[in-house]
Amino acid sequence: MTRINRLTNIRKWAIADGPGSSGDKHRNQLPLHRERPGSIEHQIAAQILRKGRNGILPFPRAMEIALFAPVSHGQEGGYYPQQAVEDGCLKHFGTRPELHSPDFGQGVAVKIQSCFEKLGRPSPFKIVIMGDGTGTLAKDIMDYLQQEHPSLYSAVELTLIDRSLAPLDVQREKLKEHHSKTTFLYQNAYQDHLPEAHIFLSNENPDTFPVHLIEQDADGSFGEYGIKATEREKCFPPMFEFELALVPGVSQEIRDHIKLAGKPFPRQRQMPINLIATQWIKRITRSMKRGYHFVLDYGFTGTAYPNEDLIWNTSPYQPTNMSAFLTLEFGHRDITTYVDFDTLRIAGEAHGASTELLDYEEEFFRGTGITLPSQQEVCAQLAEKQSRFSAGKIGHLALVQAIGI
Repeated sequence: MTRINRLTNIRKWAIADGPGSSGDKHRNQLPLHRERPGSIEHQIAAQILRKGRNGILPFPRAMEIALFAPVSHGQEGGYYPQQAVEDGCLKHFGTRPELHSPDFGQGVAVKIQSCFEKLGRPSPFKIVIMGDGTGTLAKDIMDYLQQEHPSLYSAVELTLIDRSLAPLDVQREKLKEHHSKTTFLYQNAYQDHLPEAHIFLSNENPDTFPVHLIEQDADGSFGEYGIKATEREKCFPPMFEFELALVPGVSQEIRDHIKLAGKPFPRQRQMPINLIATQWIKRITRSMKRGYHFVLDYGFTGTAYPNEDLIWNTSPYQPTNMSAFLTLEFGHRDITTYVDFDTLRIAGEAHGASTELLDYEEEFFRGTGITLPSQQEVCAQLAEKQSRFSAGKIGHLALVQAIGI
């Protein structure tokens, strides 16, 4: 039997009250939406209503639509495909490679040069960067290699992968000086065939993968959330009410993932489970004959889960911590999750990778001659989260795995 959590006003909780306050009892509240046909809300509602009166759309599918639905005739795109391009930049992006350019990219380039030497200076030397957003990271890497390591630069074949056209257009323009050495692929990094590479590099990529949202009740039983839609008014445009619906039971794959993590699973909390991230790292490990995989992202590692919201919406540079996921701005806000780096490490090692580093990003850049601001200097919010998390590390982390070395 499906248990529906029916509430009415998420806006007040998400923006004013915050989790843990008296407004937390409204955590599954979703607002009414009156939207034109073709909007993200309409697309989500249409998929739900096709399933019948009591249809429930799996949470990962709703997140996929909200983030990545392609722009087409009469159809609004998700958050990433509809990113506005202004003065050659993506309007809403502000990741560490942009905030600390060119130092961040130069530090990565030094690490790449070290790997090039360890691998015996292969030519061509193939580098794949997944989801580079504005292309700033790739440009800073290539500029540095061209100036400081011309022999490596001459051997490099760079491939940029993105599943949205707007970022690829910006990347192509930004890397025009390196056009002869760069290939741009419009594809899904976790579903489509991956090109051969000596270096796979991902910066803030797994945190955007669609996740399952599950909850363990006080008795230890698991359920999984989906999205339910009800058309409240027969009008044009139609008006929908969206609800989070908790369906008892989870798949064996989710149970295996929880077991893989090896942490006591919290009770009575909505928790994201990123099955795609572990599948993605397995595919990369299997596809590489000999090389390195760098994962730079915000996440956690340790013997327990942080007692924090691990999934939330953001408006540009204004994070709104929330577990309920859908707000008034479907497709107009980023949706992101903290990455469980322990499951990435374990999944990679299970398929032949050896872990060389799992630590804060500061450790990744140590020895490169590049000094970046510490996590505490960059983000007081992350520093505060770390102060509350004694069972491990939370913040901007780095995972480096070697394959066939």
